[in-house]
Amino acid sequence: MEAENPSFWNDPMSLHRLARERGSFRRNYESWKLTKRNFSRNELLDGKWVKVADHGTQHQLTLKDDGTLIESPLFSFDANDRWNGRWRLIDGVLRLNIQIYELDIVASREGLHSGVEDEGDQRNAFFRVLRVT
Repeated sequence: MEAENPSFWNDPMSLHRLARERGSFRRNYESWKLTKRNFSRNELLDGKWVKVADHGTQHQLTLKDDGTLIESPLFSFDANDRWNGRWRLIDGVLRLNIQIYELDIVASREGLHSGVEDEGDQRNAFFRVLRVT
């Protein structure tokens, strides 16, 4: 199924229009939805997270109880090489705000989560996100 195709992220209403149709798309869409779930606050606060962009950048995240986060490059050993941001749950979807970027992450039942990042009004990157500890 092509539900994670970037064209759906760029035009979400096309996904909704197709989802209302009968036939194979509807069945495939429903099957895809069964692979997704809501994040829980407890799991988000339990450990560190790694996010990898479609263009290859890799970062680690620590989400804090007060809604703040710290992000740093996965392979940096410089304690000053990090960014602060905010996180929140919106209907079970994790939203991260780091500087000018906004990343929405949908939880997968299998543990390899998917997200799309915007910079202003433009798509910036697609991500895979997983909890590592």
